[in-house]
Amino acid sequence: VPWSGIFRSGRLWSTIFIHGCNGYGFFLLLSAIPKYMVEVLKFDVKASGFLGSLPYVVIYLGYLTAGALSDLVIKHNVLSKTWARKSCGLIALFLPACLLVGMAYLNN
Repeated sequence: VPWSGIFRSGRLWSTIFIHGCNGYGFFLLLSAIPKYMVEVLKFDVKASGFLGSLPYVVIYLGYLTAGALSDLVIKHNVLSKTWARKSCGLIALFLPACLLVGMAYLNN
């Protein structure tokens, strides 16, 4: 096994970075946002539970949409497989980051 070549691969490190950011974001959504909604925004616990579940619904729908859109783009030769996958990864990181920044400006 060519371990040296594997660990010098930019593709490996970009994949590790993307999955690391995804894991961090998932943990942040899971743990901090419901607490933020109750303690800072003064939402009711029941409303916070419902609103706290919405990111996971959107994530699920995003996975389905991104997969279908990526396949469609590749099928019609709009983008190569590589760029279709990279663009999905970029959107998957950039869009939630923008929404989390926007969440800081919410008020009750």
